[in-house]
Amino acid sequence: MESIFAIISIAFVAMITPGPNNFIVMHCAVRTGFSSALPLIFAVIAGALSISLLVWAGIATLLAAIPWLQSLITIIGASYLIYLGVSLMSIKISDGNANEKNVLPGTFKSVYLFQFLNPKSLVLIATLITELARDFSALNSLGILLGVIIAVPLLCLLIWSACGHLLAKQLKIATVRAIFNKVMGALLVLPASYVLWTNMAIYFKASV
Repeated sequence: MESIFAIISIAFVAMITPGPNNFIVMHCAVRTGFSSALPLIFAVIAGALSISLLVWAGIATLLAAIPWLQSLITIIGASYLIYLGVSLMSIKISDGNANEKNVLPGTFKSVYLFQFLNPKSLVLIATLITELARDFSALNSLGILLGVIIAVPLLCLLIWSACGHLLAKQLKIATVRAIFNKVMGALLVLPASYVLWTNMAIYFKASV
C-alpha cells in the first residue's frame, strides 16, 4: 500500500506541475471554454495508456539497449517542444481569441500523437513501471499503472482546464494575453532546451 501511495504521489507531482499537456488543455480552455478541453484530456490519457503498454511490453528495455535511438527520440520531442514554445511566444495578439492562430495541438489525434514525442510522459511512465516492478508482479504492475495513468492525469488536467476557464475573462485583455502566451512559451522552451542539449551530447557520443 505504501508503494502504491508513493507511485500516486510521484505521478501527481509530475503531472500537476507545468508541462506541455497542461498548457495544451489550459490554452484550449482559455480560447474556447472548459468543455472543449475534455477531448484533449481524453487524448492525453489515451496516449499515456498506449505508451504504458509499449513500455510494459519491453520497448523501454529495447531503447535502453540502443542509447542513440532513445536520445534521438528525445531530441525530436524536445525540438518540437521548443518549436511550440517559440510559436506560442510569437502569436500576433488581436482583440479577440477567435482570430488568433492556435499553434498548440488542438485535436484528439494531434494531442494523442504528441504524447509519443513528449519527453516528460516517456520518462514518467518508465519511472513508474520501474518502481512498481520492485513490489508487484508484471501483471499487477500493469493493472496499477493503468489505473494511475487514467485517474491522476484526469484530475490534474481537469484542474488546469478549470484554471484556464477561470482566467479566460482576464485574458481577453490583449496585453495580459500576450504576457500569458510568452510565459507559457518560455516554460516550454527552457526545460526543452536543457533536455535537447543533454541528449544531443549523449546521441553524438553513442553514435560515434
